[in-house]
Amino acid sequence: MLCLKGRQMTFHRSSPRNSALSPWAAALLCVLGLVALGLPVLMSGCSDIEEDPSSGPATGANPDNLDAEHWETILINGKSAGFQCLEIHPVEHEGELAYRIDLLSEMKATQFGTSLTIRILGDAVMRPDGTPISFHETVQIGPDMQSIDGLLQGDSVQAIINIGGAEQTQEIAWHDNAIFMIGVPFSLWTQPMSLGETRALRSFELQQGMTQHQLRAKRKETVRIGNRDLELLRIEDAMQIGGIPVPTVYWADAEGTILKSSMGGIAESYQATREEALAVASTSTVDLGFGIAVPVARSLDPPHETRSVRYRVSMRGDDPSAVFPESDFQTVERIDDHTALMVVSAASTYTGSDSGALLTNESASANAEDTEPTLLITSDDPIVLRLAEKLSWSETPPQTPEEAHQAALDVVQLVHDKMQPGYGRGLVSAAEAAESLSGDCTEHAILAAAIARSIGLPARTAFGLVYVDQTFCFHMWTEVQIQGRWVPFDATLSSRGVGAAHIKLAHSSFSEQFPLIELLPTLRVLGKMDLEIVDIER
Repeated sequence: MLCLKGRQMTFHRSSPRNSALSPWAAALLCVLGLVALGLPVLMSGCSDIEEDPSSGPATGANPDNLDAEHWETILINGKSAGFQCLEIHPVEHEGELAYRIDLLSEMKATQFGTSLTIRILGDAVMRPDGTPISFHETVQIGPDMQSIDGLLQGDSVQAIINIGGAEQTQEIAWHDNAIFMIGVPFSLWTQPMSLGETRALRSFELQQGMTQHQLRAKRKETVRIGNRDLELLRIEDAMQIGGIPVPTVYWADAEGTILKSSMGGIAESYQATREEALAVASTSTVDLGFGIAVPVARSLDPPHETRSVRYRVSMRGDDPSAVFPESDFQTVERIDDHTALMVVSAASTYTGSDSGALLTNESASANAEDTEPTLLITSDDPIVLRLAEKLSWSETPPQTPEEAHQAALDVVQLVHDKMQPGYGRGLVSAAEAAESLSGDCTEHAILAAAIARSIGLPARTAFGLVYVDQTFCFHMWTEVQIQGRWVPFDATLSSRGVGAAHIKLAHSSFSEQFPLIELLPTLRVLGKMDLEIVDIER
């Protein structure tokens, strides 16, 4: 039985069969979210491709392809990560044929010495044309939960998103010819691709939103699946999510069943038996801390006393100047298609007292999304406000740039002093962080941004890499706007300002429909980047 805010639906399930492939990306992306700062990733987006109307879901899809139980193993950077099982079966809904989808996924990893488990449970019902009737999914990362419940009403999906105790209702436009939850597998099941064929389609994935795919059947390849060598069709997907390219490859048999997938060159899934999948899950060796850090040959110690550092960034398959942004404290000079020189200047020397020309036009004025409460930066929450009351600025907000700078320093010091460090958590709101007073860099950064907003300072989070023990680890910190500059502060490290050891990748106010799509730039650098320290100024 499915239930959404009192609305109940009952279904009658038919007998099970075997074959088919699950949409492993949802489970995998939660792991990639943890890779990208210890967070679950909720993905949404689109690309500029022109959709082919003929590639929509086939009317009267063959039920033999949609009556299945499938197990698969998931690997991250070639190491065992976990398993996923998806069942899809015909059911009856209001006297008509529908399909019930049940998802179970579990992955295990370590993060800076802390063990964590990611579990995903989902169920959904869709019509034979690929449109959803209702859906629910819960993701548990350590002790923290996030969920999405929804149903299709008219031409939009009504969704209730709950992340770490913060709930928000969203209305998401539904596109004609979109396929719910299992877009690419559904399309291939109902109409296998031929060598040289191209196909465009939209899919709506749980906790990911509407995404467009551009498929191209490139060539036949011999692929090792278990103990068998199979000749499969290689299908490349020029998928973009939130404007970020996430190249994905599928290997499918003649019936359109996907037996292997690869996402972003980082993660893979393979068809497996139940026993094989569970065995992989029990031997997970994925390290989401130092295991995915970027090593450097030259020491930067003490890193946060640096005034300026020049870095050489090299990337495989991408242009660093298109990946790393410029800001008032970071400049990027393109050398060639895969190399750039980056100069990061310390923000610790900025006090708000100078009114020199801005180095970039990043933003001369704050937007409402940087000052008002959002799904995660809950600056109006009573617990957050009680914590902010410990600062004198809550009664007398800062009026000058110098006062704003001092107030920002006081905010990050307060958060640093009150929070207890800890890993293995999912993403939570500032309210949840203020109540538990524990977490990693994400909780520190989000809570600091919320308190800063509550005392009248425009604030957002930034994320990228920070130097730790001759490596650069993925990290999140806070930015506060002072006199037109977005100035970085780090409540996790509690330095009195930020030196030149923070490399910014992007920023977020968590104001999107699916807020974590703003963290997707991490996928562009993960496992694809080399870093060299060229010059250091102290």
